[in-house]
Amino acid sequence: MESVLVINCGSSSMIFKVFEVSDDAATTPRLLAKGKANRIGPSGKVAQSFIECDGAVPAIPKTRLDVELPDHRTAISHCLKWLQSSGFEFTVVGHRFVHGGDMARDPLIVTPEVLAKLKTCVPLAPLHNPISLSVVEECQRVLPKTVTHYVVFDNAFHASLPDVTARYALPAAFEKYGYRKYGFHGLSYNNVIKSVSAYLKKPIADLKIIACHLGTGGSSVAAIKGGKSMDTTMGFTPLPGLIMGTRCGDIDPAIPLDLVSEHGLTPAEVTDQLNYKAGLLGISHYSSDLRDIYKAAHGPSSEHKEGCKLAWEMYVTRLVEAIGSFFALLRGVDVILFTDGIGIEMPELRSATCDYLQALGVHLDERKNHAATKDAITDITAACAGSVVRVLVVPNDEEVEIACGWTAARAAH
Repeated sequence: MESVLVINCGSSSMIFKVFEVSDDAATTPRLLAKGKANRIGPSGKVAQSFIECDGAVPAIPKTRLDVELPDHRTAISHCLKWLQSSGFEFTVVGHRFVHGGDMARDPLIVTPEVLAKLKTCVPLAPLHNPISLSVVEECQRVLPKTVTHYVVFDNAFHASLPDVTARYALPAAFEKYGYRKYGFHGLSYNNVIKSVSAYLKKPIADLKIIACHLGTGGSSVAAIKGGKSMDTTMGFTPLPGLIMGTRCGDIDPAIPLDLVSEHGLTPAEVTDQLNYKAGLLGISHYSSDLRDIYKAAHGPSSEHKEGCKLAWEMYVTRLVEAIGSFFALLRGVDVILFTDGIGIEMPELRSATCDYLQALGVHLDERKNHAATKDAITDITAACAGSVVRVLVVPNDEEVEIACGWTAARAAH
């Protein structure tokens, strides 16, 4: 048995959990403690950032820390202090690393050589990789040297992408640079498809699933057949695809070129603008959080109402387009599922999205839709003659997947 601290950094949030991990890979890790830092960075300017902490034993009460969280280094510092003050000990720390390029197949123990390789991957995911790297370095700085660190890669799940969806139609001279679609949110997808298989009592090999991972920062959709990723909305980096909190999603690739050649921006400035200043924040001029956007769009008149209404409608439209295209690619689906923070917490988003999909046999039971929680899978499919696709709200547990990666990392090392 090992006590493993798992750290899962999103672009505007951070989850931590402590597990007891068995030497037997078939045994599910046992949760000892958990917590989440919310509204890190830009979204914390609209509402108070805070950390929720919870011991999985009655002796450790739930705690809320209302603290400023300008960055993830600050967040992990607060979380580590709470864990230590609450008596939790661990000998291993597992980190989610979004984009490991071609090295991202199996979990790896963080040696000096691995850390150097991770640093070379920072440009591949400029919104996430620097965050994860900063947290790895902060943990190495403040924790005892005897603590082992390992990384699990979020793009590993999409290694199954066929060339027809993974390749870009670029000049042959560019092949040597390795540009391809990598895809992300793989830990989440791997976890939820196993949950759906168990819930429906059907083998993963027999299921065609459109999975919508909709987070407070990043969002993507994946077309999954027989447990294998067939296509996904993110690409070489986590920038393209759906509109996200501060990321632009799909845009005409000539726009960045025009910004450089005609408007004098540097490539670094364009990268910064499209990753940190665009998306919902850029459209609304208000917030990067879809929950804030929805409230402002549907609330009393304000200076932000029209911008938020447009941001909401654009988000829903891009999501519908992705689901519709993957429905065709898979030649029909068994399940459309919604997961992660926004996917689980916003019945309004599911209603607005599925309203467009009725022609595909997608119908919601609104009572069940609004009753869905993050605690268990909820089938929100309407019981009517035209309802041919199951619609599920599925809690995800990326942290269990990261914890399970310790066995593989240790074996490979």
